[in-house]
Amino acid sequence: MGLLVGEELPLGLRRWKDTSGWGWIATQPGSSKTRWFSAKIWHSWRLAFLLARLQRQLWMAKAADAGNAGQIVEAQAPAAEEGRGRGRGRAGRAGRAGRAGRAGRAGRAGRAGRAGAGRAGRAGRAGAGRAGRAGARGKAAKEAEADAGPEPRGRGRPRGPGPKEKKQRLHGKGPEWDIIEVPRTPNGLIGGRHRALSLFNLRSAAGREALAGFMKDGFTVVCGVFGAEQCDGAVDKIWDFAKGRCAALDHADEKTWTPENWSQVVRGKNLCQLHGAGWVLWQERLQFRRRLIELGIYAEQPHHVSWDGFQFGRPSKLLSARDWDHTDQVLLNGESTGCTYVQGLVALNEMDALEGPAFECWPGTQHDEVFCELQKGQGLCEAPVGSFRPLQDAGRGWLRGRGFHRHRVALRPGDVVLWDSRLVHQGGAPQAVWASRATAPAGRCCRSRTGRLAAYVCLGLAEFTPASVLQKRRRAFEGKEALTLNHKPDAFEPFKKSRFHANSPAMKLPELSEEAKQLHGL
Repeated sequence: MGLLVGEELPLGLRRWKDTSGWGWIATQPGSSKTRWFSAKIWHSWRLAFLLARLQRQLWMAKAADAGNAGQIVEAQAPAAEEGRGRGRGRAGRAGRAGRAGRAGRAGRAGRAGRAGAGRAGRAGRAGAGRAGRAGARGKAAKEAEADAGPEPRGRGRPRGPGPKEKKQRLHGKGPEWDIIEVPRTPNGLIGGRHRALSLFNLRSAAGREALAGFMKDGFTVVCGVFGAEQCDGAVDKIWDFAKGRCAALDHADEKTWTPENWSQVVRGKNLCQLHGAGWVLWQERLQFRRRLIELGIYAEQPHHVSWDGFQFGRPSKLLSARDWDHTDQVLLNGESTGCTYVQGLVALNEMDALEGPAFECWPGTQHDEVFCELQKGQGLCEAPVGSFRPLQDAGRGWLRGRGFHRHRVALRPGDVVLWDSRLVHQGGAPQAVWASRATAPAGRCCRSRTGRLAAYVCLGLAEFTPASVLQKRRRAFEGKEALTLNHKPDAFEPFKKSRFHANSPAMKLPELSEEAKQLHGL
């Protein structure tokens, strides 16, 4: 991999531009440990301070034989000089060719020769001028790249796909890089590797703190995103949907909470991804985006959101012993696309913090070294269903053998957990029978003490959504096809169990604001 000349950053960090156009290689002088970062992350160079503070947790051994960072710079310096020399050489050769053309053509034929010489001279001077300017621009770009600029200039307007869409352009004075086109990796993924990290607001202390935990462990918790009234409103909407699907259910009569009635609403581990479930929490998704921007977690930029379902837990008299640790991302053409999606869950009711249901995950398993080896290992995972891939017992043993352990994350009403789709995770079951029931009632009109109630929301940048997906979403919305899609905000992948059934509730078009329509890709 070719790298350009190193750039000094605060606290002894260095970074090099990856000439393939996909990001930066960063390291510390005297260390062979490096880490690759996408251009989106380095878009604000202030992240260097964050990385410096967390270097012991974040640096991964990407090249054991890379050698000293100073040796890398020394090895690349002659190449850089050679590149500048080529620029000056082209200018000289073009000038000499122009002068030779004038003399040769004038000698061979009189007036015609003089005319030819004139044309050749003009061409030579033009060629020399262009080559000289190109060499000067190249030299200026490398000199500017060696300086650190305190403020980013932001992204430019995306253009259509083309052979140069990987490149970046130096804009103005200093190393303020503008991404002028939406990049694609060789496998065709819009936005390139680790594209979901561009969601976080690096100008905010809260955003940098959230990103730090996210990169280290693969998840981060944001407390108090929803208020009590917003949680109660969402609970009422979920109950209204449940009663429409099973008329025998009554929030006020727990005798109706039988497994037969409940199974008409949910499948698996109390997940509701049936027909119409993706149409229940329109406003809650909009509130999710607004609050994360207000809190400084996400940056203010156009987003699209998933049409995902929700969790509708039932108090149980039996404990579940089945594990379903899984990832919601798989390899693409045998390679990882990095952090592609940041999934989100909003807790809507109060459960016991120690024994109740919780978000369970294996911190650190989102790193590509672990993720790829786990996905490629023989007998570690089951066959994928779309992007969902559960682990086998051998996979959990493989993780424990490498020092990873399962971690439980308790959430209070209104709390949000954000996690990397590569992270091994699951919805953790309660540890005791009594803890399967909420500790306090939730809902305004439909107050009840059910099991865990939660909403699933996943945001992505709008620029990553293909036009074909937007067309399918609009067609489904206008045709009242109340499909429930998976967690991907840039895809149109309905759940199979989202197909219409005889007992599916009648769905009507909701009244959405322009902001909500834009967010949902309508």
